Amino acid sequence: MFLAQTGSVLSHMTMPSWWKFLDFIFLAISFLAVYRSTQTTKINWVKPALWLSYAFLFIIVINEKLELIPLPETVIYIPTLALIAFHLYNKKYCNCTTNECCTNEG
Repeated sequence: MFLAQTGSVLSHMTMPSWWKFLDFIFLAISFLAVYRSTQTTKINWVKPALWLSYAFLFIIVINEKLELIPLPETVIYIPTLALIAFHLYNKKYCNCTTNECCTNEG
């Protein structure tokens, strides 16, 4: 994936059409990951933290596509790193041995 984008930048070509939709694929995967994590976590504060991080990421991606508010490219790292951190935290502290031990507890 990244070779296609790098090759188009180096040869001064426009981005491939599929590259523009890659953000939406990652948003869909992130949505599924957040949804699944909030269904199985026992830590109540992680649920809104994950959804808030996802919402922030979604807004930044949509803003980038529609070019509504000029933001630095590095802003997208804030919700992305937050999602990663909350997922890792959730994975570390929700060590279930059965499928139902974390659901709706806490």
